[in-house]
Amino acid sequence: MRLRAGSVASALAALFLTAPALAGPDFVTPEVNKNLAASDAHDEQQPTDDVVFAYGAAALSPTALVQLTSVARWMESHPRYRLVLEGHADASGPRAYNADLAARRLEAVRRHLETIGVRPERVITAIYGENRARHPAEPIDRRVVIFASRQSVGELVSAELGRNAIQAAWTQHGNQYVESRGIDPVAMR
Repeated sequence: MRLRAGSVASALAALFLTAPALAGPDFVTPEVNKNLAASDAHDEQQPTDDVVFAYGAAALSPTALVQLTSVARWMESHPRYRLVLEGHADASGPRAYNADLAARRLEAVRRHLETIGVRPERVITAIYGENRARHPAEPIDRRVVIFASRQSVGELVSAELGRNAIQAAWTQHGNQYVESRGIDPVAMR
C-alpha cells in the first residue's frame, strides 16, 4: 500500500495533535499551586529533575546547563523554597571512588547554580555515592537529583541522612556545615 506525501503529513499531524502533552520537571511546571510542585523530602516525587552524567565524568553537559537555568529561574520566582541536590554514582567502581565522583558531580551542579544566581543558603546537598544504586550498574545512577522543598534545613538534612546519604551539607550565615550520619555538624569555613 502506498501513501501519498500529503496523506503521510496529515497522519503525522493528527498523531501529534491528539497525543497527550508530557509534563515537565518541577521547575518549569506553570501550575505552582498544586502540591506536586515540590517534594516534601520524605519521598521523591515525579517528575524531578535529574542532571545526568557520562560514565566516570563530573562535567556538565549542554543539556544540564539548560536544565540548571530552568531551576534558577524557578527558584527566583519561588523565594520560600530550598533546593535539595542529591549526588549519585553507579556501583561499577570502588565505594570510595563512587562517593568522590558523586561529590564532584554535586559540586559541579551546586557551583553552576550559584554562578547563575541561586544563593548558597537555599541549597542543601547530599552525597549518596553508590548508595541507592541499582545492581548491575545502570546509566541512570550517574546523576544529580534536584527537587525543591519548603521544609526547614534541619528537616531536609535529617530526611537525606535517613535515606542513606553519606553526607549532607548546607550554608547558613556565610558558614558551610557538613553532617554525616551519627556525627554532629561541623563548620567548614
